[in-house]
Amino acid sequence: MKFNKAILALFTVSTLLFSCKKSEYKEYEGNWSGTYTGDDTGSWTINIDDEGKAEGTAVSDSVPFFTFSGEGEISKSGAVDATVELFGNRIRFVGQASGSSMSGTWNHIGDDFKGTWNGKKN
Repeated sequence: MKFNKAILALFTVSTLLFSCKKSEYKEYEGNWSGTYTGDDTGSWTINIDDEGKAEGTAVSDSVPFFTFSGEGEISKSGAVDATVELFGNRIRFVGQASGSSMSGTWNHIGDDFKGTWNGKKN
């Protein structure tokens, strides 16, 4: 009987510890959107999950009928690193999130297109 109580107590404590675990990325979790400017202009959206992984899209104003899809991550300190791609064209976004805003630079991998980007948490 004591063995069953010990297992039940261990199970209860384990359940409480794991269910109360807070995401280290809570500040960044959710949907974000913004724009980019420079050698090209457009808009972007991302969703950041509870592990800091980001998935999203970007749409260029010059070719609005195509959507670039991408993925990346955000560090616990808010450093952003993401790449979007369409038909072999890759654009890298790097920057920093702070509070409910983020900003940085972008460059088209393989040529000289570049610029800046910014956005806010929705």
